[in-house]
Amino acid sequence: MSSAAAESRPSGPEGREYAAQKRSENVQDVPATVIALNEEALDLRQIDSAADLQGQVPSLVIGSIFGTNLVTLRGISSGLSSGTDDPSVATHIDGAYQPRSRSIDIAMLDLERVEVLAGPQGTLYGRNATGGAINYVLRGASKEFEGEVTGRVGNYGRYGLSGSVSGPLSDKVGIRVSGLYDNQSKGYTRVLNANAPKDRLDDYRAVGGRVVLDLKPTDTFKISVEAIGLKSWGSTSYYAFAPSLNAAIHAASQPQTYRPWETYTDVDAKLNSKYFQAVGTATWDLADDVSLKSITSYQKYRQYMVIDSDASATAPFRGPTTQVTRSRTITQEFNLNASLFDDRLKSILGFYYFNDNVDLSTDLTIFASGRNDFHTFQKARSYAIFTDHTFSISANILLIAGLRYTHDEKSVVQSFFLTRNNGTVANILPEKNAKVSFNSWTPRVGFQVEVPPDIMVYGTLSKGFK
Repeated sequence: MSSAAAESRPSGPEGREYAAQKRSENVQDVPATVIALNEEALDLRQIDSAADLQGQVPSLVIGSIFGTNLVTLRGISSGLSSGTDDPSVATHIDGAYQPRSRSIDIAMLDLERVEVLAGPQGTLYGRNATGGAINYVLRGASKEFEGEVTGRVGNYGRYGLSGSVSGPLSDKVGIRVSGLYDNQSKGYTRVLNANAPKDRLDDYRAVGGRVVLDLKPTDTFKISVEAIGLKSWGSTSYYAFAPSLNAAIHAASQPQTYRPWETYTDVDAKLNSKYFQAVGTATWDLADDVSLKSITSYQKYRQYMVIDSDASATAPFRGPTTQVTRSRTITQEFNLNASLFDDRLKSILGFYYFNDNVDLSTDLTIFASGRNDFHTFQKARSYAIFTDHTFSISANILLIAGLRYTHDEKSVVQSFFLTRNNGTVANILPEKNAKVSFNSWTPRVGFQVEVPPDIMVYGTLSKGFK
């Protein structure tokens, strides 16, 4: 149980509507710990990246390693960064679940607001929301023609330009086109050896764009179709964590440093990525108090990373570690919202489907033995049905109850072989196949008491599933 109090108040104009419970409502009426930042708050606090949210949301920590955003909420996180693992905090961009935490920086391209829900959100948000959920909502087409251009200049050689044009094409069609260029030419990490390919690591350059079409064929039916893409180039550092306990390896690895933001390397490090997402959202008002929403998304991601696995200028590792990650993801969600019995009962019934394919290859050369090749191909399939209800038993007392059933399946094919310097190949680990499935029920129950004029007290018990 917990109480939200001031945490659940929105930043910005009073009465702003949010959709933390997958329906439009004032955030003050949401029985959950919610931090909501609207467009004015984002601009005022200069939130330009996912990590910038840390100072605005209690118990939220966002770190980055090898291009992966590691999100921790209320102490719950995932320490893995391979790209095949599942997060512990579910992230959505315009209602589309993001399976790769590496992709969420794209949300900063055209951001309108952010909603952070702390605590298990398994009933409404499903899989991988044990720590909570973060919703990024991007801007739609404006009702009048408008445009803006924003430039930025900062330290570490940072400069960039972003802009957008938006307006109606007709009384039933609106469009928004946005673009972004961002460049940080001077990385945070200093390379100490003089013969290194680069004198700085963790530099960054990105180009992105977004197009959204909002259509309203009838007064009761509207469609939003958007495409967003981001391409980035840069590098990432690898730090020496501790001296090797093997005397020979320790001697061969020198020089090394254990100070933060400094490293030795003989590798031309790279961290390049491409991300594309298309989302189609259709909303149909079946009656004055019943609506049906469909959210369909397709995502494609590719990352090419080259790192120095020993953070040494001399290296027992005779070559860099190269990793290539490719993934394709399809999601589909249907939500049926209803307000019944003179608005005393607010209900949602939903269905969710998830299809994800990840291909991960890693090459590493150790000493003079040859090239070690690791390969993983993983498939994930999931579907869920869920329902959630809020019932007013009096003018100011409400009861909350919800339930979700999730079925998950994962299959993986892995191999590990060594290509020796003479060209021969040895299977270190013959190709292996594995498959697992999971079933989970994630309920939510609670109460909500509204105390005039503007105080709300609630208690909830909820469960997450990862």
